[in-house]
Amino acid sequence: MTTAFVLAGGLGTRLRSVISNAPKPMAPVDDQPFLEYLLKFWITQGISKFIISVSYMRDSIINYFGDNYQGIQIEYFIEKDPLGTGGGLIKIANQLSNTFVVINGDTFFEISLNELKLFKNKTQAEVVIALFKSNDRDRYGQVLLNEINQVKGFLKSNKDYSELSNGGVYLIDPIVLNKNSYKFNIKCSLENDILPTLINQGSNVVGIEQKGKFLDIGVPADYNRAKKFLKLEKKN
Repeated sequence: MTTAFVLAGGLGTRLRSVISNAPKPMAPVDDQPFLEYLLKFWITQGISKFIISVSYMRDSIINYFGDNYQGIQIEYFIEKDPLGTGGGLIKIANQLSNTFVVINGDTFFEISLNELKLFKNKTQAEVVIALFKSNDRDRYGQVLLNEINQVKGFLKSNKDYSELSNGGVYLIDPIVLNKNSYKFNIKCSLENDILPTLINQGSNVVGIEQKGKFLDIGVPADYNRAKKFLKLEKKN
């Protein structure tokens, strides 16, 4: 069984000007919630269970998907108070024993889960981050790798240090979070707190470039591209 933890609890403040009556992952694209496209894609990648982290307007997600989607079990981690992208993850890791996937609920990244798994085994990594090429350094920053693909840091700068950015898909061994959970606050960020801490204390965190299409609907301009983007995805 491969479990995916879906981060779908954000407030989506940057998207409120165009979507005010739903949480960001439920933003409609061609009469379907964006999150539904995500679940369909990840089922094709072999995901056999979803745990969806929900907070803001969570009932709209829970009522739409229920506890089963296309035969795949869905559970919900309810954040009564938002815990950031890392707080819920730390709690969920305590309940899991096998490597699991973490997915941003507002990002579609066409990756190969099998390729990530093979790379994890090859490098004996504790965390694998799926990376994509981006020139938008202000928004996505740069991921710095060494010669054996270990992540050495994250940087936001106009200077060209790396053309690779964090695509918001992770393959994680729960044990690496469990043994370091005491280092994090109840509310924390995966990107800004957990990953830098793991790297600084010597955990084997690696990155691998994925060539598939990438879309982050976090801002109106990109959300407006989603209909065409996902129509292309349906054809492939």
